[in-house]
Order: sequence, then C-alpha cells, then structure tokens
Amino acid sequence: KFCIFTVKVASLAKINKKIKKQKETWEKNIEFRMGCNFSAACSCLWRTASGAVHAVSFLADGLKVLSASDDNSVNLWDIATSAKLGVFAEHSDYVRTACTSRFNSSLFLTGSYDHSVRIFDAREGKAILTVDHGHPVESVLLLPSEGIFISAGGRYVKVWDTTLGGRLLSCIRGHHKTVTKLALNGAGNRLLVSSLDRHVKVYDTTNYKIVHSFDFPASVLSAADDATLAVGMTNGILTVRRQKTEKVSKVGGTEKKVQKLRHRSGLRSRINRKTFASNKVNISVSESVGFVVIDHRFSLLLSMDLMFPQPHTSIELQVSIMQELIRRGKLESALAGRNDEQLTVLLNLLIMHIFDARFTNVLVTVAEKLIDIYSPSLGTSSVVDERIVKLLHLMQLEVKYQENMMEILGMMDTLFAATVSKEIEVVGDNSGAVDSTF
Repeated sequence: KFCIFTVKVASLAKINKKIKKQKETWEKNIEFRMGCNFSAACSCLWRTASGAVHAVSFLADGLKVLSASDDNSVNLWDIATSAKLGVFAEHSDYVRTACTSRFNSSLFLTGSYDHSVRIFDAREGKAILTVDHGHPVESVLLLPSEGIFISAGGRYVKVWDTTLGGRLLSCIRGHHKTVTKLALNGAGNRLLVSSLDRHVKVYDTTNYKIVHSFDFPASVLSAADDATLAVGMTNGILTVRRQKTEKVSKVGGTEKKVQKLRHRSGLRSRINRKTFASNKVNISVSESVGFVVIDHRFSLLLSMDLMFPQPHTSIELQVSIMQELIRRGKLESALAGRNDEQLTVLLNLLIMHIFDARFTNVLVTVAEKLIDIYSPSLGTSSVVDERIVKLLHLMQLEVKYQENMMEILGMMDTLFAATVSKEIEVVGDNSGAVDSTF
C-alpha cells in the first residue's frame, strides 16, 4: 500500500529529468488491472500500446481475458502467465465494445466506430464474419442461443443471424438519440436498450416489439439487467430501481361471495369484499389497493394532460392540473424525463402566463421545479436553453415587480393609517361639541 522512494541524486535537474521521463513512459502505456476485490492488491496487470481500454471480458474457459481499446486493436491475454496471446487489428477506428461467447472459449464479438461488427475466432486469428451496422457501434450482444447477435449504434438497434452469414433480421428504431447500451434479463427473453434520450426500453426477443419503457431525468449511459435496474446517467447520477413483487397470502377456505350488478353496458359480476376461494391459491386483497391504483393512474393521466395538452385546452384547466399534481406530490415525476419538444411546449406556456396574477403562484412553483430538474442538462438543446434563459429573466422581473408592489403597499398603509387617525380626531371633536350643547 505504501511506496517509498529514496532519492540519492544531489542535482535537482537530474531529478526533474527523471520525473519527466517517467511521466512520458506513463503517457505511452495505458494499463488495466485485475484484482480479487477493491481492497486486495492487483493480481494481474496488462499494458496496451496506446489508447484507452473501453471493454474487457472473460472468455468462456475463464483462463483468458479480452480487451478492446482506442488503438483500433483487440488483445487476448492469458491470466496465468500475463502473456499476450494475440492481437486482432482488423478494425480501422476505436473499438468500444466486445462480447464473448458463453460456451465457445475461442469465439468473441467486437464493435467499432468504423461501423463494423466482427466475429473473431481466436484459433484462426482473424474475423470469420463481418457486418456493417451503418453507424458507430456503441454496444454488441450475443444471445444465449449464439445464433443471433445484436448491435447498437446511432439511433438504431439491429438484429443479425450468424447462421445465415450475417443476414439482417430486424432493425429497431425506437429511440430519438444515440443508443448506448444493450443488456438481457436473466431469462434471456427481454432485451433492455438504453439511450441518450433518457429512456430504457424493454423489447421482447421473440418479435422485438416494445413491452415496457423507463423514463429517467438524464441521458442514460449504461443499464444493468433483471429484477434490479441500475442506470448511470450523463449528469453523474446512478439510479437503482427494483422490481416490485406482489405479496400473496393464503387464507382459509372461505366461500366465494359474488354479487351480480346490472349496468347499462350489460350484466357484470364482481367479487365482493376481501376474499375469494380458489383451487390453487387464495389471495387476500386489501380494500385500499383499488383506491391506490386509481390514485396512481389518475396521477399518470394528469401528467399526460400536462405534457400533451389538447389544442382546445384552456390555460385555466392546465393550471388546475399543475395545482393538483403539486397537491398530490407528483409534480417532479411529471416534469422529469421529458424530451425537448415537450419541454418547449411547457416552457412556452410558463413564459406566456407567468405574469397572470391568477396563476402566478402555481406557475412560479412549476418553473422553479423545472429549472431544478433540467439545469444539469443545459447545453444539449439550443431551443430549450433559450426559453429557460427567457423564463429566468421573466422570473427576475416578477421578483422586482413584487418588491415594488410591497413598497407601494407599505406607502399606502402609511397613508391609510394617517387618514384614519385624522378621521378619528375629527369624529372625537364633533362628539365633544354635541355633548356640550346638551
């Protein structure tokens, strides 16, 4: 943990020269380390020629490590001897992603900014399959069957078939900005795709249709998989979301209570009160669950109405929606994770009506929360930046107007107080004169 350097050179010039030479050596050698844990000492150390290392992965046998770096090369290392087993330099630009086979210890997949995805066989020492993604490749993924691999780059995610010589099976166009990361869930039937458009979208691997989407307040750089979703964003925030599990409790064999109700739409049936009997599992349902679900859905509907107002929606109704979201404590979640178009609509509304005395209190609260959420991401859109600057200027003017109004109210209070005191004196004098006559 401690390094002690003993310097026996008297000349300071020689010391500076030695330090400069050592610094040049460090700049030429980019290294990556492997250790048992964060507190343990480094057990293996490999150095590449130049360029940062962006992808490291173990091969299937656990005896070799693959590294991909910005020197356009892919290196294969032996863990036991720390020897370099091979260099694969077929890419012509930065190699930013790599993926190894789960079963074949010689097979691995790489993606590069030269728009190509290559499958290498370490035994042959060269690529056995190359496809053109069409954009700089940010992430690659090999499905468990290993007959299909997926590449992500630009705004597109492409699915390829290895058995048919790299035939394109599907192209997913579900994002508005660059896709940054691909991941699979534990069962391998869901594909998670993260992007700089602040979304993590979940696709079904059977038909590659979207089944769910997560919104985040900043651009997503990386996303993990399965029940716990860990997402890293460009503003330095790490968000961890856990999948909610339904609580099921067994109850005694109660009889099913069914009450039939007739509605205008026809005959419907529902289960009354708390419990019902089943051959497999009996579930106890809380009476408040329905109200919680309805409340949650209503908050979501309010959020949608806030972000996607209809052309005929009045400003009174929109401000009422904002006020209801503030009361429910859902304003921050309604404002977060919005794209530039939605932000522009909301900012235009605030700019137009923030001086309206009927809505100032609510709109100022919304504006403050909006600026707090999106201030770290300023600079990504010139249109949004321009409107936020204008909104800040208007809020400063509003503060000045309020200060001036308070000063005017103070002066008016003084005048009213003086007028009232004079009226009291006049009334007192008149009452005294009347008493004297009587």
